[in-house]
Amino acid sequence: ASGHQSLRATSTMRRKLSSLVGSGMAVRPSLLQKTSVGVASGFIQGMTGVGGGIVLTTALTRSMGLTQVQATGTSLAVKITGNVSAAATFAQSGLVDSSAAFWIALPAFLGVTHGARLGTRCGDVRMKMLFGGLLLTLSPFCAFGKTKKDLKKSSSDSSGESAVTAAAHAPAAAAAVAAAAKPSENGLRSVSQVMSTIYQDTLSDPKRMARHMAVGLGFGYCTGMLGVGGAPLVMTYLFMDMAGEKEQSVIGTTLCAITVPSIVGMGVHWTLGNIVWPMVPVLCAGSLVGGMAGAQASMGMNGEWMRYGFSGFLALLGGNTLWKARAAAKLIR
Repeated sequence: ASGHQSLRATSTMRRKLSSLVGSGMAVRPSLLQKTSVGVASGFIQGMTGVGGGIVLTTALTRSMGLTQVQATGTSLAVKITGNVSAAATFAQSGLVDSSAAFWIALPAFLGVTHGARLGTRCGDVRMKMLFGGLLLTLSPFCAFGKTKKDLKKSSSDSSGESAVTAAAHAPAAAAAVAAAAKPSENGLRSVSQVMSTIYQDTLSDPKRMARHMAVGLGFGYCTGMLGVGGAPLVMTYLFMDMAGEKEQSVIGTTLCAITVPSIVGMGVHWTLGNIVWPMVPVLCAGSLVGGMAGAQASMGMNGEWMRYGFSGFLALLGGNTLWKARAAAKLIR
């Protein structure tokens, strides 16, 4: 009798733990479920620049039975299609800072490789705690982090020397804005024009480019280790860095910056066996359509309210994820 009770207690604990951190066994989701999740994640990613990976990872662990590590690798394989379709839509409208995107993406290669291997060595509970803590940390910065646009306005109200102050704050950003104001007829620039802009911006403000690289390295680690969380980091930084730009320009730049490192991260997780490939094709198709639709919807939305809404979403999801991870840790003990 004692052994039977012990077996029942162990079985109950396993079920509770599975509900908290994911069972690691795919539950054969329906075609409609996978399509809906793909479209929703792509739409959110295209509309706000962030959040698609969070929605996708959450759905993969809570509704489709994947572990956190499997969800990390699979989400990278899926959200790339949404990123590409949305980034192309923004680039066609001239809403991308090519210099920022380039210098953020370049060092992310190093971070994403090491981050993916580090994430594989971490347990599911620890991964979820890191994930939840990161979301809670970024939430207030997403909503209330000052941009250079705000600083420019403040200096204009308080001093007659606002033009000089604003120029001192963002010489490279001004050049980027001027370059973006003269796109080609279809909104896209040639490779030589893009590389020329990157070269000029680097020479005019190397410190700004160094900041881009530092953020890119942090983004790479977040993407490789957690699969999500890197995009909010990049976007929060760009909101505070880009002067006088539309929120849609920040979204477009973020999507361009995160796409190529995400491909590298996917490759690393592929070699580590963390991608559940049978789910990928349908999820990718939905993400592709959702990304284009989300980018189009973003064009006519109030960017400030989008930031506030997503900041609240980060706080709620981060708090819930952290609470579940702590509950799972107690069960393990």
